[in-house]
Amino acid sequence: MPILLTKFIKIYLIMVKIMSKYRIYRYPEGISLNGKEFICDDKGDVKLFESIGLAMFWLKKQSDHTLTAKSPDELFDNYGIGIEKDHPNQFLE
Repeated sequence: MPILLTKFIKIYLIMVKIMSKYRIYRYPEGISLNGKEFICDDKGDVKLFESIGLAMFWLKKQSDHTLTAKSPDELFDNYGIGIEKDHPNQFLE
């Protein structure tokens, strides 16, 4: 593979990682067949976070710091709340 193409691919992958946003969700009634409910902002749009850490911090702040999960896995296992990478064009066809 030409060196220029290799560098372009590396830069592209870094940019995708930097530009990634994360969203918080849960399954209604804890049943995944129901689809996901997302945290929304004041406009009704899905609230996006720059990192998983910022999403965790926001959740802890909203819970008056009673949320004790230290990782996304623990958050999901103990509270049924997930954090995932946003896919803005996921439902567009």
